[in-house]
Amino acid sequence: IVPADIIIRNNYFSKPLSWRGSSPRWWVKNIFELKNAERVLIEGNVFESIWEAQQSGFAFVLTPRNQGGHSPWSAVRDVTIRYNKIQKSFSGFNVAASDNEYPSQDTKRIHIHDNLILLDSSLGTGGGKAFQVLNMGGHTVEGLRNEHNTVRNSGPWGFHGEPNQGKHPGSIYHNNIVTHGTYGFAGSQTSDGDSTIQTYYSLPSIRKNAIVGGNSANWR
Repeated sequence: IVPADIIIRNNYFSKPLSWRGSSPRWWVKNIFELKNAERVLIEGNVFESIWEAQQSGFAFVLTPRNQGGHSPWSAVRDVTIRYNKIQKSFSGFNVAASDNEYPSQDTKRIHIHDNLILLDSSLGTGGGKAFQVLNMGGHTVEGLRNEHNTVRNSGPWGFHGEPNQGKHPGSIYHNNIVTHGTYGFAGSQTSDGDSTIQTYYSLPSIRKNAIVGGNSANWR
């Protein structure tokens, strides 16, 4: 009941930019989503052309979905995303701790590493987010690892939702090259750096990241 042991390798995923417009013919959402899966490997792929439309323009959406309230076992866990190229995308990754409408299992052990992520702010309004991590209703993302990614972004490189909804345990952000962009590593009510870490994370390891245009005074 939880699809498992899935490999997605060496594919080219794309949507025609001609589908984008003020009166679109097609309902366009993200380009890759997991709602109920475990032990998934996604490597060596190209993902391109995703814009703000029926969803907010993330290339990847990783969030358990108990569709209609009939599958509370739904989970997204033990997912590795590596060696991929993401380009012509408004935003990068949206990782949510649980279903926000019905009971589900919590998101666990997501490893995002060694990806090239080239975001394009012209494909939406404002600046797209490189990595968004959402806690909700006391549910958190356990064991998120974000390492060795190279990101070109104009919006925040890390964004978080409402505070006081639990802290993500066991998170790692190591050896990434990112652009500070607007707001940097922030939350809906927190500013770049330490205030966001203290609000949203429990004992994280965040080190050896190159934040182009960032302010070291915001970090311990």
